[in-house]
Amino acid sequence: MRSACRIAWFELKGRLVPLVLTSLMAAVNGYMLGSEITAYLSGAGTKPIFFSSFYAMDWMLVAVLPLLGTIPFTKEYLSWSSFMDEPFLKRLRFYRMWAIPLGVVAWSRIVYALVCLAASQLGFVAALAVSGWSAMTEYGNVWTLVSYALVWFGYSAALCGINPYLESGTNAKIVLAGTFGILVLSAGAAAAFRLLLGEPLFVWLLRAVRADAFVPAALAVAAGIAGLLLFRLALGRRLARNE
Repeated sequence: MRSACRIAWFELKGRLVPLVLTSLMAAVNGYMLGSEITAYLSGAGTKPIFFSSFYAMDWMLVAVLPLLGTIPFTKEYLSWSSFMDEPFLKRLRFYRMWAIPLGVVAWSRIVYALVCLAASQLGFVAALAVSGWSAMTEYGNVWTLVSYALVWFGYSAALCGINPYLESGTNAKIVLAGTFGILVLSAGAAAAFRLLLGEPLFVWLLRAVRADAFVPAALAVAAGIAGLLLFRLALGRRLARNE
């Protein structure tokens, strides 16, 4: 694990500015969520502030938060040359050239994703607290806000392992296709939640943590840990097949 952390730090230390930009992007999502919660609670479901419907906020949360387990502002994601250079395959070949065990490589990618996710979640929660503090504490209490943030963090952690899984041993085209597929599936999932719950998902979750601040947060964190371990196992097997 120590070697995996060193590799993750080696990749992260040259990407601090993109990491900050990713955190700021998450903060924008958090600010919008807090504002929409305030609008919904104060107006009992009146017109949202930033979107044409509250469904759009659900879709953004379901789609974007897990994807923040990477740094979307780096060259691999922003440069068209990535489609020819295959940066993800080159990185894997570099590690294998130095005979780094596949297990260490897999863990380094999970640690990398977790650090990216933690940085983005800090921005997300800080902005959520700023924009939704009064409404959420009036509706519940401080623990309601803490539990609510942990639920979203657990959800994000459970699925953020898909980023290193897609990146490792594949090229940029597959990563782009996979990301697009995630966005489409999350749109369908957000719509299904809206139909089943009869209200926005982000409001339903707020009601759940208000009723019991511990159980939803504990389940979400447990799901996050399980998701990370499962993706670590799947990533190790994928790398072994690509040897």
